[in-house]
Amino acid sequence: MARAAPRVSFKAKALAMAADGVEYPVCLVDVGLGGARIKSADSARGGKKCLEYQRLRFAVPGCGDLDVGIQTVWNESQTKGVGFCGVTRGDLLKIWHHIRESLYPTTTCHYCGSNSLTQNRCSACGWGMDYDDPGYFSYWEKESRLRTLMDLSAGLDAEALERVIKLLRESVDPQSCQPGMEVVEEFVGSSDSMKQVFGLIRKVATTELPVLILGESGTGKEMAARAIHERSSRSKGPFVPINCASIPEHLMEAELFGYEKGAFTGAYQAKKGKLEMAHGGTVFLDEVGELPPALQPKLLRFLEDGLIERVGSLSGRRVDVRLIAATNKDLEMLEREKLFRTDLYYRLRVFVVRMPPLRERGEDITVLAHYFLKKVKMERAWKCKGFSKEALEAMRLHDWPGNVRELFNRIRRAVAVQDEWIRPEDMELTLSDSPRFGSKLKSSGWIAKKQIIQQALKDNQHNMVRTAKALGVSRSYLYTLMNRLQLCRELS
Repeated sequence: MARAAPRVSFKAKALAMAADGVEYPVCLVDVGLGGARIKSADSARGGKKCLEYQRLRFAVPGCGDLDVGIQTVWNESQTKGVGFCGVTRGDLLKIWHHIRESLYPTTTCHYCGSNSLTQNRCSACGWGMDYDDPGYFSYWEKESRLRTLMDLSAGLDAEALERVIKLLRESVDPQSCQPGMEVVEEFVGSSDSMKQVFGLIRKVATTELPVLILGESGTGKEMAARAIHERSSRSKGPFVPINCASIPEHLMEAELFGYEKGAFTGAYQAKKGKLEMAHGGTVFLDEVGELPPALQPKLLRFLEDGLIERVGSLSGRRVDVRLIAATNKDLEMLEREKLFRTDLYYRLRVFVVRMPPLRERGEDITVLAHYFLKKVKMERAWKCKGFSKEALEAMRLHDWPGNVRELFNRIRRAVAVQDEWIRPEDMELTLSDSPRFGSKLKSSGWIAKKQIIQQALKDNQHNMVRTAKALGVSRSYLYTLMNRLQLCRELS
C-alpha cells in the first residue's frame, strides 16, 4: 500500500477514544505526518477486535503529549491504519521533529510506491523526498493538499470543475460587491460601522494587547477574532477557540488548564489544557461572561504573569498565548452585580471592538445577501436569478435579531424553495410585519431612543413581549437597551 507521508517505527502505548467516549489502550506501530498504524493492546492475547476510534492520545518524546482526531483508513486483522484529522500545524511540527531524526534514505516513494528515485525525487510522480531539507515540512504541507485537491477533482465533470475554479478564485482574490468593501471570509461590509471595525482590527492585530469583542449573537465575533489572529505575528501558530457556555462548570478548569496524571478519577494520563495547546498562538474565549466565578482568579493570574497550573500540579508552566475574549452579555453590569471580577473585567477590556448588529449596518444587509446567495449557489447548480425588489425591501425592514447568522440561514432556505426569483415569503419575511417604531428606533439617537421605548412601554402596559414586538427588536435586545438607558432602574 502506498503511503501518503513519511513514517517511522514508533513503538509506544497510547489511548484511543471510541464513539462511546470510552478510552481504550492501544499500541502504536508506526507514525507519520498523515497518520499512524495502531494495534489493540490485547490483540496478542486474542482479545476483542479493533473498535472504531475517533481520537488518539500519545506522547511524542521530547515534544509532550498529543491529542488528535483520527479516522480509519484500512483494517488488517488486529491492526488498522488511521489518518489524522483536525490536527493543528503545531502538533504536526512536533511529529515531524521527532520522525525526522529516524528517517533514512529510501528507494521507495511513499506517495506512489514507485522504486524509481532520482536525486531525492520520484521519477514516476515527482514527489520530493529530501528529508534533510529544512523546508521539507512546508513542502509536504502544500504538496499533499494540492494532490488531495487533484484526486478529489478527478471524478468531477466540467461544470463542477468550473464551480470549483470560481470558488478558488473568489477565495484567493474576492471581488468587491461595492467600492470600499472589505471581505474576510464571510466578514463583509462597507458601512461606516464596519469600516470602523476593520480599522480597529488592523491596528490591534500588530500588537500583543488582549482584546475584548462585544456584540450580539450572530454578529461575527469569532470571525473578528480570527481576522486579528491572521493579521498578527502569531498567524503561523494555532488559533484555539473555547466556548465557555458549552463546557460544564465542573470540567471548565481541566479543559482550560489541563490536568496531571492521577489528579482525579479517570485521569490515567496527563493532558494539556486549551491554553497550553495555544502556545505560540491565540486563544479565543467566547462567551467569557459565562466563566464560573471560582475560575476567574486563575484566568486573571494567567493574564498577569503567563503562568498556568494544571489540575493536580504543584508548579506553574509558562505559556506564550495571546488572549481574545468575546461576549454578548453586558460585562459592566455583571461586574456591578459582583458576578464578574472587577480586576478581570479591566484586564480583559484593554482594547474593545464592538460588533454592530445587522440592523444598524444599513446597505450591508443587501451586500451580505448577494454575497451569501452567491456562496449558496456555489454549493450546487441552483437555478436562482436573484432577489426580487420585494425581498430586498423586506430584508431592509426586518430587525434581524439573529444578525448575520439569521440572514445566511434564511437565504439558504429561500434558495431551496425559490422559483427563479427569491420572494419575501421564500425567506419567511413579510412587508406587512414591519414594526410601528422599528425604523425610528434604528435611526434615532440615545435620547430619542429612550422616548420611543417609554412610549412603546406605555402603549403596551409595560408588557415586555408586546413592547419588543412593537419596536421590532428581540426581548433580549430591548433589555440591553433599557439597561444602557437606565430605564430598568427607573421602572423599578
